[in-house]
Formats: sequence, C-alpha cells, structure tokens
Amino acid sequence: MKIRKAKEAELDRLIEIWLESSFQAHDFIDQEYWEENREVMRNLYLPLSENFVVIEGTIKGFLSMMGKEIAALFILPSEQGIGFGKALMQYAQEKNNEIYLNVYAQNERAKAFYQSQDFQIVEKSLDAATNEIEYRMHWESGR
Repeated sequence: MKIRKAKEAELDRLIEIWLESSFQAHDFIDQEYWEENREVMRNLYLPLSENFVVIEGTIKGFLSMMGKEIAALFILPSEQGIGFGKALMQYAQEKNNEIYLNVYAQNERAKAFYQSQDFQIVEKSLDAATNEIEYRMHWESGR
C-alpha cells in the first residue's frame, strides 16, 4: 500500500470514487444532490485541497485536506474495511497536530470510524444544503 499526493490527471478518478462512495455512504440524501455537485467538486474543492491517494495496484481511495480540515475521505465501496481509510487517516495525523472534519449524523459507519481514530464530536449543526444533521469532529495529537 502506497500513499502519495494525487496528480492533476487523477482528479477525474477521484470524482468517480467520491460519487460512488457518496451514493453508498449517504443513501439518505438524493443521488441527484451528488450529481449536481460533481463539477463543483472537480473544479473547486479538489483543486483547492491537498489531495492524497492510497494505491494498491490502482487508486483505492483518497483524502483531501484544506489546512487542518479533512474535506474528504473516500474509499471505493468494494475496498472498504481493508485498511485504506485507516492508512490515509494515520498519514494525515502524522502530518498534523490537530484535525477537524464534518460527518453526517446518519452516516453511522463513518462516525464510528472517526471515533475509532480518536476523533471527538465537538458540535452538532444542520447542513443547510442537505437539511441533514452533521457533527463537527476534532482530533488532537497526544490527547
């Protein structure tokens, strides 16, 4: 397993992973929402982020950081539970003293994953775009 910075030529692959994973992880949100945000993700969010890919033969997932914020962590649904997400998270934790992220309350699997990586819920809010409750989570090294 190898982790490295994503190349610009790989952004379309990251979008495919994001979309497939979003459909599965966020089945409580209409798929149309994710389709409508494809271009914004491709042309705004990913270019503004520092993106890292996890590779084992092919790209299995990615992590996007914006400063101390995890903007995205997505693993192909067929590759989840193998350790790719954990490897990306540990990579981010090695490079940062603290990290923040948001996760939908209904995404129990992701919330449990982040808690297993020592993230704590620090805030609860309503995501206006989806009308879904989300949690703000925080991790700090040495805690």
